[in-house]
Amino acid sequence: MFGAIDARAAKRALIILLAVFCALWVGISYGGNSNQATYVPPGLKLLDPDYLKDDWWLEQTAHYHWVFFGLVAFLASLGVLEWGLAVINALTVFISVAAIYALAKDIEPKFALPIYVASLVFFVADDGVKSVAKTFLFTHYLQASSLATCATLWAIVYFVRGRWVAVGLLTGFSGAFHANFVVVNLAAFGLAWAALNVPSLKQFSQSWKRLLSEGLRLAAPGMIVLAFTLPIVAAVYGGNPTPEERALSDTIFIE
Repeated sequence: MFGAIDARAAKRALIILLAVFCALWVGISYGGNSNQATYVPPGLKLLDPDYLKDDWWLEQTAHYHWVFFGLVAFLASLGVLEWGLAVINALTVFISVAAIYALAKDIEPKFALPIYVASLVFFVADDGVKSVAKTFLFTHYLQASSLATCATLWAIVYFVRGRWVAVGLLTGFSGAFHANFVVVNLAAFGLAWAALNVPSLKQFSQSWKRLLSEGLRLAAPGMIVLAFTLPIVAAVYGGNPTPEERALSDTIFIE
């Protein structure tokens, strides 16, 4: 009996230690670089309207990571911006790694640990994992997509468990931090849910109440966030910049 308990404790410790290792390896830094120049200044602008008041990018362009900017402003108001971002980033990676194990355990309990370890090998080897066009899911510094990715991973876990309210809330949470995620997640989870319910959809007249209830729980939070975010996204991609503004943006974002 004691041997079995020790084995379970050792397995649990290994799972936690590997998650901590990934959190420190990928998720910990002080300060940051690269995209921090994109994500941090708008948050500081919320805290201090006079911050870089003559800056073209801050004053004359639209920014749609509004919840992340609020987080930056909150941390800055406490005087812990740098360390706060570093700690939250490490926690984000840790919680995301926990989602990988939870998903493996739900799908294939007997092989959950090997699947978990193999996933983390690729996670560390790719230094945080990249997505389409080498966009970052996780980096050494906190950015909006990292929090959105964490929420999406747990949304997948709860989708497998059939917890539609949790999936909907996590989809909304991910979209609040990064608008791209709410669009992708609504489509992905919606199609997956529809595929699970093909027989019920064929008998819609008999099952429409359940389908409507589940569909609303799954999609409503994300749709609400999307409704708030779409005008901001439209402002980002809309407008009619002058040739001088186009040249300036090309220099900043491309060259």
